[in-house]
Amino acid sequence: MLRSVLRFVLSFMLVIALWGWFCLPRAAQAGTPDRPGNNAEVYSITISPGAVTTNSYPEIKGFVRNTSLSSNDAGGKAAFDVVVEITNAQGVQKSMVWRDVRFAADQRKSYTTAHSYDIGQPGNYKVVYSVYNVGRTHLYATLSKTFTVTAPAAGKKTEPPARPEKTRQPAKAETKKPEKLKKAEVIEQPSRSIDAERKYLGIGGYVNTLNFSGGGTLVFWPLKDLAVQGTYGVGTFTSYEGRVFYRLPLSSGWKPYFGAGYLHAARDTNVIGLKTTVAGSSVTAFGGVELPLTRSLYGYVDISGTSLKLKKDVANGIQAATVKVDYAPVTINVGVVFYLF
Repeated sequence: MLRSVLRFVLSFMLVIALWGWFCLPRAAQAGTPDRPGNNAEVYSITISPGAVTTNSYPEIKGFVRNTSLSSNDAGGKAAFDVVVEITNAQGVQKSMVWRDVRFAADQRKSYTTAHSYDIGQPGNYKVVYSVYNVGRTHLYATLSKTFTVTAPAAGKKTEPPARPEKTRQPAKAETKKPEKLKKAEVIEQPSRSIDAERKYLGIGGYVNTLNFSGGGTLVFWPLKDLAVQGTYGVGTFTSYEGRVFYRLPLSSGWKPYFGAGYLHAARDTNVIGLKTTVAGSSVTAFGGVELPLTRSLYGYVDISGTSLKLKKDVANGIQAATVKVDYAPVTINVGVVFYLF
């Protein structure tokens, strides 16, 4: 009885500590932990024209303004990540990102999408501009707009759009006026697709809080949002588990995931004067959330359940007994993974 109460108290304290570590910094600051006080808005999206035929791209611009009351960067500027997501009529999404862009106080910038998404299917297309802190763990603002793609008229063939050629400006047009350019609206191009942020292989550690074991873990992503995980832990129980889980492809920093696995656990014990190992295996089901801590370091917290029963019959030639070991059917797993690439 005392041991069960102790387990419950220690598990409760660990959960509270983890909640404080991950949640309190976000609730206590007006902004984000890396740049408190920063804020921004997407105040407009323009799509011209609002209706096009297949393989004819409209010009799409998103307009962002720095609304921070103050900036704590050494240069007096706020820093953001700007993301645009375009979803076609079939639900296929293409994303682009501008990383670590700097804004002076109340500065406005526009971001034009590149013609790198599929526009070959008629239907309604959705454009979403979002502004995050650097690293995209906190969403400041988002704005969406739609446009329509129609099939070309019968008998008329629409060719894929050609890339615009660079034209030279007259010598007079190249003359710059520094003072006016500083106040003009800045137009920036995307650095590279957000798909480049995909992770492939990571190593780290984990703790099974209610069954008091912990050890190493390895995570491999064969697909962007589908992962295979292997864990090995020691402690009250020696265990290993293979997992497969799916992560919901949300644009926010915290992403839920769920999956299933196969668990093997064992524990050494003494009964009727014999030292024996009680072991068993069972399937597991779990659900949790992925927490980006830095660009390469991620935290994972999930609740898992299993029907594992640890039971064994032993005999010493004189006596016989059945050994049962309690294994918590529901537990909380906490892990940290560093992605190598």
